[in-house]
Amino acid sequence: STHLLMINQSNEILCRLRGEDESRYPGLLTTTIGTHVALNENYLSTLQKYIPFELQLMWHGEFRVDDGFENEVCGLYMATIDSNKLPLEFKSDRRFLSKNDLENMIKKGKTTPHLQEAFYIL
Repeated sequence: STHLLMINQSNEILCRLRGEDESRYPGLLTTTIGTHVALNENYLSTLQKYIPFELQLMWHGEFRVDDGFENEVCGLYMATIDSNKLPLEFKSDRRFLSKNDLENMIKKGKTTPHLQEAFYIL
């Protein structure tokens, strides 16, 4: 899979809240954008399909998730965004969290393993 973490000018991370009806990780915080990579695609081309605006992406590395649901290597990109220019479709299910707040959510088990692993390699 491929994931994006957007970070604002205050160094807060934009996290997405998964729906309660999701079959995996319902109601948990996850990366800003995350999706599976199709055959014959790569991390970047797959991710760019889900970004509705111009954004400079920076490769940040790979991490592994193996938790009983998922067993995969994930690519991680990061981008800086002005929180005042966040598209409307990103405001309904996402919110900015400080690194301390996100770390507390991880400790409480309120995040997906994808967000947890991505956070640890920041």
